[in-house]
Amino acid sequence: MPFLADKQTLTDLNVLGKYNASSLFSIFNRTITAGGEKLMDGMFRYPLTDDVAINTRCNTFSFFKYNSVKLPFGKDDFEAAEQYLMGGGGNDSYLFSLLHASRRWLLNRMGLKEEYQLFRSGLQSLLSILGQLMP
Repeated sequence: MPFLADKQTLTDLNVLGKYNASSLFSIFNRTITAGGEKLMDGMFRYPLTDDVAINTRCNTFSFFKYNSVKLPFGKDDFEAAEQYLMGGGGNDSYLFSLLHASRRWLLNRMGLKEEYQLFRSGLQSLLSILGQLMP
């Protein structure tokens, strides 16, 4: 059975609030990506009630606290790669991806370079990240 707290209770306890520097969320938020921030927001909105799940999460947090894990890429590269993947560049359909790439190339040739540059930047970031993660 999930633990539910209404919006007023969360506000009264100052739990949420990305832009409120004194909220619990802001105090503990050390994420560098939008996806990480969204995951953390979900943890605060829907807290665990199962003791095994709580202990597992605590152990995960402890691991990252005591082991200085640094990702070999920055926030900007990650966001550009994510944008590329969400924009059809990472679609499962080869034909769909080919059509998107062709459309962007054509727009670039017509002088509409912004979308093409975003596509290219995202692809370069994705390849850079994958290269840095390879052993």
